[in-house]
Amino acid sequence: MAMMTRSTRQSIDRLVDFYEQEGRVAALLKLLRVLEDVASLLSDPERYPSTRSYPSVYKEIAPYGIRWFKLHVYWFGYVVKPDGAVLTNFFHEVGNMPGRLSLDSDDLIGF
Repeated sequence: MAMMTRSTRQSIDRLVDFYEQEGRVAALLKLLRVLEDVASLLSDPERYPSTRSYPSVYKEIAPYGIRWFKLHVYWFGYVVKPDGAVLTNFFHEVGNMPGRLSLDSDDLIGF
């Protein structure tokens, strides 16, 4: 099972809440499908997505060693631990990535 940090879960939950409040049903359904795809990809080391060391426009977050990939309009950051991948960051493509980067070691939760 793939894992994520609590701060990543909170970021996802905030976007879900926003989509619900704004009545953006199609965006919410797309997000949920993308999250299912991410969980599937990160549950199997042979399926880990091709990554970039960082989104190229954000050079200031390069030193942290987070692996990045993009699905639809969402960026995902993950690290590989001995027991599997941990989703550490989640952003909409227009989000303030450097301002919201999470580098802490939150309690991990499954997704």
